[in-house]
Amino acid sequence: MIRTGLCIYNAAPEMSRSHLTASSANSTCHVLSRGGVFSRAAKALGLVTALVTTGCRGAGWNVAPEFIAPPHRVALALGDSSTDAGAFDSTKLPAFDPPTHVRPCCAFGMDLETTFQGAKVPGYRMENVTSLDSLGHHEYDNGAIALRPNERMVDLEKNGILYTCRGGFVDTAHVRDNSDMMLYVGYKIAALLPSGGAIEIPGDGAMRRIVVKAISSEEMAERGRFATAAVLAQWAVYQISIWHEMATWYGYESVPGFSEKVSTFSVEDLYSNTLGIKVGAALVEGSTLRSRDEYNHTVDAWITGVLQHLNVVPKEGARLAMRTVEGRWWDSTKILPDSKVVKRRNTAITPPLLGWRVEDAVGASGVPSELAAMCQKAGPPLALTIPDKLGALSIADLVRVEIQPEKWAVEAKFPFPKAPYPTFTSADYPSIVEAIRADLLKELGEGFDRPGPAQSTSGGQSVSSAP
Repeated sequence: MIRTGLCIYNAAPEMSRSHLTASSANSTCHVLSRGGVFSRAAKALGLVTALVTTGCRGAGWNVAPEFIAPPHRVALALGDSSTDAGAFDSTKLPAFDPPTHVRPCCAFGMDLETTFQGAKVPGYRMENVTSLDSLGHHEYDNGAIALRPNERMVDLEKNGILYTCRGGFVDTAHVRDNSDMMLYVGYKIAALLPSGGAIEIPGDGAMRRIVVKAISSEEMAERGRFATAAVLAQWAVYQISIWHEMATWYGYESVPGFSEKVSTFSVEDLYSNTLGIKVGAALVEGSTLRSRDEYNHTVDAWITGVLQHLNVVPKEGARLAMRTVEGRWWDSTKILPDSKVVKRRNTAITPPLLGWRVEDAVGASGVPSELAAMCQKAGPPLALTIPDKLGALSIADLVRVEIQPEKWAVEAKFPFPKAPYPTFTSADYPSIVEAIRADLLKELGEGFDRPGPAQSTSGGQSVSSAP
């Protein structure tokens, strides 16, 4: 999905100059500098003044020494077996705020032109497509934008869309957003276990509430506190990620004035979200993160690892893949924020999730030979799952995700379930997604929900059909 139509990024003011790398003119998202053509256009439109926010980097995490060196582990290291673990103290967990910012990237497509307040922005195109070696350093809760005193905007994370042989297109902003949310929710659930409780997370135009029921100490002990929390949190964060897609279709804007409807349920969204959830789950289960910087560097390594596992291709391969599906999945003749820039939408919200690959659009024989060579030694398509059970227990019976939208949703005629208005739960998602699908059918036409003629989706479920 597109988070801001102009793809402008945060810079952390307190970071040293050595950590800041300005994007070049042909990078994934351009640097805007004093006197630049787009900088002048943006100022003329009042964009810079309207969108300045705080820096992306917050305060360090408060980690108690006992989390790093638990007394019972100290005793064991010294050969003293007389000290047991004792009761779990949730106050010793790392303390940090929930992610509240959104990362700006990317409308599906490449070299896209854009308008702002009805006027075409001259000399500006969103390249979007990038490569693994062009990605920047992860920052927890990296925000939308920040303006440095010298009016130079700097892209730290350098997010963009990559292409992988096993998972199709991947939007790294989605991966990072969901890894951050997974870390926060996972640690919060770990603190609540086994008695349960509630977690409230404002954002995305709503109060998002996760209610965790009590589970038995035996059930938790079977896997361990953090592994149990990681399983439950994956399910909860996935539901939260779907809410963002639904909210943006009905007009919620992360940055006022920039419609995100163009990429609601974009072809790469759900798969990218789930990749981020999987990264965050691995880190929660490991439960060894002691600082913000340690988390950031660990995410860098994991993003590299998962993309390599999916057989990510170089930038020229990603551009070739994007060009091959032009006219099928996106329309280069349209200008942002026209929602018809993205011609196909993936509304199949029920896991397992398969990424849309080029061969799904054009068949194996239609894949360009250069791209086929890059993927020749790749493994089969990799489906991603979200746990729905904890042992024999249904996670939907243990965790409830509640959404309480703000007043914008009433004004936008959001299709609230009948009761209890206006709060609803993830159990109500299917009816809302069906309403969105009906809108998409009218706007984009028959076949909007399938990558090619050989596969269709119905009611959020993938089903095979005749060509």
